[in-house]
Amino acid sequence: MPGRKDVNERVTLTAVRDAFLRGDFERCVALCEQYHARGDGDEVEIQLLEARALLPLNRAGQALDVLRRLQPSDDVHDEQLVKTMLTGAAYVKLGQVDRGIELLRNAHANADSAHPTVRADIAVNLGIARYSKRQYTLSLEALRTVPEDADIVHARALLYLAWVAWGETDYETAADRFESTLRRIDACRHYDRYVEAYALYGYALLCAELPRLKLWNDISRRIERFDWTASGLALPRFWLSVAASYVTEMLGALDDSRAWASQAEEQAPSPSCRIVALCRQAALFGPYGETAAHRFFVDRARRQYDILGREDGLRDEHYLPLTLAEEVVQSTSFDAAEALLTYYREAQAPRVKEHPDEPKLEAHRSGIEGALYAARGDRTRARRSYLTALHRFQAIGFGRSASIIACRLLPITDERRYRDYAEQTMRDASPAYWVRARLAQTITAVPITPAQAEVLRLVADGMTNKQIAATRGISFFRARNSVAELLAAFGAKNRAELGKIAVARGIVYGPHDDRRGRVG
Repeated sequence: MPGRKDVNERVTLTAVRDAFLRGDFERCVALCEQYHARGDGDEVEIQLLEARALLPLNRAGQALDVLRRLQPSDDVHDEQLVKTMLTGAAYVKLGQVDRGIELLRNAHANADSAHPTVRADIAVNLGIARYSKRQYTLSLEALRTVPEDADIVHARALLYLAWVAWGETDYETAADRFESTLRRIDACRHYDRYVEAYALYGYALLCAELPRLKLWNDISRRIERFDWTASGLALPRFWLSVAASYVTEMLGALDDSRAWASQAEEQAPSPSCRIVALCRQAALFGPYGETAAHRFFVDRARRQYDILGREDGLRDEHYLPLTLAEEVVQSTSFDAAEALLTYYREAQAPRVKEHPDEPKLEAHRSGIEGALYAARGDRTRARRSYLTALHRFQAIGFGRSASIIACRLLPITDERRYRDYAEQTMRDASPAYWVRARLAQTITAVPITPAQAEVLRLVADGMTNKQIAATRGISFFRARNSVAELLAAFGAKNRAELGKIAVARGIVYGPHDDRRGRVG
């Protein structure tokens, strides 16, 4: 086993640079700690590379320690600028944003004669700092100065241009910019896995909400080939799993959707994220008639929420009471849902005034209030709250959420325009998706005989034509023809989708449902 001295002798400045430029920041830091400088110039470059690599790893305090020890040459202007830039960026990450902005502004003002890449890097960091203060106009001014030939620095600028659009609730533009970021990364000589991870997470969430379902194959391929082993990726990976569960559900792949939601629970980087994952899993059972499974996940989420509340862990989780209330009201725990809504209105809503997420949260709140009024039989107030939610979701372009509200409005209003809106918005979704299935129920019921209904139940159970024939006491050919007729009648692509459509429409019930065995 070689000693530390032998390892140090093998570490070269080229190896450190290569690790950084490949986006392997953990290895870059490790090599920097092992490196023996061969001159003052090397020592400065190694320390700057180490500080750069520590920042995306969310180790800003350590980066500051490295920068405090660093003594760049007075006659090397770019080194002084980079030290100031990295110090400012570290303060921003540590929450001392005003102090960070002041340092970054000074570096930006003195960067006219700097190397173009250094100027671009300073502009991006200043743009990020402005973004964190919600100074979106100033952020855009800085980010738009970054030229395309800045390689991965330009990709980073595109990423934050996307987040600025997100902050301004211009989600269509944000989605376009996330897509541009991913395309730019593919064309870059150098790499930053954190830029790609955050672009993927933002793009996947908007793919679900806008919705842009036709893009999912490309996104999912990127997710599969992405290396998630680096530290600091837990949060984007979690939200990617949540987004994937939304999209795959809309595409009719319910088993895949549940697998993604389960993975989100396993990967949850915080107790609040775990509650979100549990609620997401509940939402993948309730609308499909599996009420026992829905209650199981809701009860788990409520227990976790109670623990978090006792530990005073709810202060900054603006969305959490609403996320839980949405599933609690579906489980008919009306008083508990009302208590969650009251907590949100009194404790959280005042704190999100002028927050970028306020329109989304207020739309969500109105939708839950509508569900609560509808469950209690107050159709007038339910209609009013649902319409408020619908208009708010439509205003920010959240077609998935707006379609769910439109679907819930139909039994109250029976107005065709809401059905037409949801049908158009969900045109790329599978007929097995519960919103599409409910919409189909409001148009016309597929006329089937009791014998066909029984065959449909057996298809939903996963039986083959041969098994159906044996169970029903009919010939194989009659069973095959009956299944073919049902596929055509329900517009299903295959047997699995036919079974999901039947469950989603309530014609038959899922294997874990309390009403199992009853045919509608």
